[in-house]
Amino acid sequence: MKSGFEALECLSAVSAALFLDFDGTLADIVDRPESVHFEAATLKNLSRLFRNLDGALAIVTGRDLATIDQFLAPHVFPVSGVHGFEMRSKEGEVHRLTADSEALTRMEQVLSAFAQQHDGLLLEKKPASVALHYRGRPELFELCRQSVSQAHGEADNLRVLRGKMVIEVKAHGGDKGKAIATFMGTVPFRSRQPIFIGDDVTDEAAFEEVNARNGISIKVGDGETVARYRLADPDAVRAWLRHLADQL
Repeated sequence: MKSGFEALECLSAVSAALFLDFDGTLADIVDRPESVHFEAATLKNLSRLFRNLDGALAIVTGRDLATIDQFLAPHVFPVSGVHGFEMRSKEGEVHRLTADSEALTRMEQVLSAFAQQHDGLLLEKKPASVALHYRGRPELFELCRQSVSQAHGEADNLRVLRGKMVIEVKAHGGDKGKAIATFMGTVPFRSRQPIFIGDDVTDEAAFEEVNARNGISIKVGDGETVARYRLADPDAVRAWLRHLADQL
């Protein structure tokens, strides 16, 4: 697989649309989601790229909009949050999908009780989803999987996502690929070549969408993927962004 740095050669300010995952891509993965440290230099480069691309840059993440805005303040970028549930355009308009809040509440209650029984587990509550983090107790993966599976039962409106040391349950039908497709139908993304950088299994839908549009898909880290390029880690991603900002 080619290095993501090779893709820099064919990118231009007038034809590129850049989509970026957050955790494990822009920012290092940490034990607790709220403990992420976001480097000022990276924020500066994102701002430069947003300006140079005429606004064709968006964050596509499992985090919610409010949390992303806290990390990226004072800048407010286009964002797709909670795996495609909520989207904010360049103009600041926010749209959300419908979600089965009742089914999610029942799931949240069950998983909250489960997490309280095991030190080191963390239940993260988001709009339209709930995430069970087991990074602090990786040996409990199978127990976590069973708990989520039992709680999920026959709830057709809930979908289970497995990520890095996390199992997330979402109560909507969106995903990162659909989010990118929606962005690509709007100005300033329309008619540009999409680039997406992500690190997790939940990013595969975005890679597939970008590949279908003859774009550039870049996987961060190891693991099987449909992405066509690879970068080693978030440090490499941050270096890639710096090079691109200097190039455009």
